Amino acid sequence: TVKLASNPFASVTVDVASLDTDEGTVSPASLTFSRTGGDDPWDAWQIVSVTGADDFVVDGDAIFTVELTPSAEFDATYDALPPTNVLITNLENDGPGFSVQAAGIGNTKESGAAATFKVTLDAEPAVPITLALSTSDAGEGTVAPQVVFQPMEWKTGHTVTVLGQNEYVDDGDQVYTVTVGPPSGHLLWRVLDAQTVTLTNEDDDTTGLVVSAISRNTAERGDKGMFTVKLASKPLHTVTLSVISTNEDEGITSVTDLQFT
Repeated sequence: TVKLASNPFASVTVDVASLDTDEGTVSPASLTFSRTGGDDPWDAWQIVSVTGADDFVVDGDAIFTVELTPSAEFDATYDALPPTNVLITNLENDGPGFSVQAAGIGNTKESGAAATFKVTLDAEPAVPITLALSTSDAGEGTVAPQVVFQPMEWKTGHTVTVLGQNEYVDDGDQVYTVTVGPPSGHLLWRVLDAQTVTLTNEDDDTTGLVVSAISRNTAERGDKGMFTVKLASKPLHTVTLSVISTNEDEGITSVTDLQFT
């Protein structure tokens, strides 16, 4: 409420304005006070209504100013008064949060096939927000280190791509997780917990030997033939292969065993 401190010589108009309409608006836009005996007595309280505005930004409680500026055409004293400021706090009602949309994400594959999911913010931040990304097993799937949301990107979000990795071990399909968050940036966002997405990396390795064709047949005059051997997948431990001829009267081998690590 507002009233004058003393009886004016003539009518006084007080303009009422919010200096931040994103946080609050005022009504009416002006007040009129008259001398004693007038329609709007100088010493009668008049009401100014202030309505909070939702800026849809997570910026915490915000203080804004309502400015009261007097003017009087025939009263130099009131006309010369500087504006009076009233500080008002607009309480925050937008909450920080982020959502991970991973339904139907599918699997990654050791062949390099990727899986994707989307991350959005639940409200517009006041400053850029960074969400850290990490994988529980980089040997199964890799991901970018982070996504950064500019304030205007909060709703459209970011697509996160997870690339399947091949460790060349016949270990079957492997389950791993990608962790999103916690956020960094504005203090209000830092209290949020991280979220996880569970994926499966499909194995394409098999246990076995890969043997090349022999370079040529042997001959009784001493001609030699050669072939190469390797493992079909990476072993978990050292593998030793025995190399023997089933008929040493016809041919002998140059080695008796091969080792792979």
